[in-house]
Amino acid sequence: MWLVAGEVLGAIACVLGAASLSFLGLRHGASSVLISLAVICLAFSIAGVVLVTAVDLAYSRAAQEGVLHAITFGQRWSWWSALGWSLFVVVGSLGVLLLGIGLARANRALRYPGLALVASVVSMLLVTYAAVLLAASLIWLALSIRRVSSSLVGSGGDPHPAR
Repeated sequence: MWLVAGEVLGAIACVLGAASLSFLGLRHGASSVLISLAVICLAFSIAGVVLVTAVDLAYSRAAQEGVLHAITFGQRWSWWSALGWSLFVVVGSLGVLLLGIGLARANRALRYPGLALVASVVSMLLVTYAAVLLAASLIWLALSIRRVSSSLVGSGGDPHPAR
């Protein structure tokens, strides 16, 4: 029960995170091709999260019916789970990389936070413990966006400064 609730809560958090990063890219990345590709990749990562969660929830139900039923279920659906994880990890990481590069190229105020996002994703793929860097770069990106947005409120300026 708690495992299922934790997995569903984690899936919701991943979906909301990917959706908010997509919105962030569309709002602050202007009409960059990299941002468009990032949004597409993040949408596929959402599909991967949903697929992994659905297979895991079905597997937990199959495990309640017996060990043999769970083993045959796992053998039948393991490729779908692998596809879901590939979409989530590989395509999602590519989406965040493209988002960071696109933000760095499209908006001068977000150049360094965007590059930090790229560096943190690359380091996280190399060393798992570097996920802390990803969290720090996302916080830096959020603070930079807040600073850019608050400076534009009083000036009536363009949220996409000249390149």
